[in-house]
Parts: sequence; structure tokens; C-alpha cells
Amino acid sequence: MQYDRARELAQSDAITQDQLDQNRADAEGVRAAVLADSAAVETAQLNLAYCTIRATIPGRTGGLLVKEGNLVRTTDATPLVLVNQMRPVGITFAVPQRYLADIPRVLGYLHAACRRYRELVPLARLLDTLAAE
Repeated sequence: MQYDRARELAQSDAITQDQLDQNRADAEGVRAAVLADSAAVETAQLNLAYCTIRATIPGRTGGLLVKEGNLVRTTDATPLVLVNQMRPVGITFAVPQRYLADIPRVLGYLHAACRRYRELVPLARLLDTLAAE
């Protein structure tokens, strides 16, 4: 902005060519400082992204196994935290043939128990809230 004003003044011979050159150099210096600051912001954002640890599975975290101030290396065998998977992907196991006929009945029982549990959890939370009041 100042350079544009100085350019107009130089056209009407109100300032010297040296002053115009100095204003141009100042404007380019400010432009370079803005670019350097933008690069510093991008670097800071990248460094912040390196400070975030994301789990590859959904779940709830258990207790922290490493505390603030501990030295952590990529080669350490100790995990930082345990993630308890709430919805397992799948289960594979062997069943003796004599029990194969019982599987649908047992699965039906488990599904019914899960439905009852999902219905009872909100009720239990409501009762806990009422009891606390």
C-alpha cells in the first residue's frame, strides 16, 4: 500500500528514485516476512499433528501406562495406553459337532440379553441420577 503511494509520488517527481526503490525493498521485505510466518504456522501445525496419537480401532482407553515426563521411544515394548475394543470385529473358534445344533438357540439368547441390556442401561442411569438428587 505504501509502495503504491510512493510510485504515484515518483511519477509526479515528488520523491526520488532512491526513495521509491527503498519503498519497493520494504514492501518486498514485508511480503517475504509474511511468507516466512506462513511457513512457520504450517510447521507448527505439522508438529502439533505429530503430538496427537490416534487409535486404529474404536474403543475406550484404559489406564495410562506412561505418565507425563516419561521418556518414550518408538522401540519401547511398553504401550502408552490400552484401548479396549467395545465392538469386536469377529470371533473364530472351533465347536465340536455335537454342539452345532445348539448354536442358533444360544445366539438367540445372547441377542435377547444384549437387547435387554441396552434397554436397562438408560433406566439404570436415570435411577442413579434420581438417587443422587
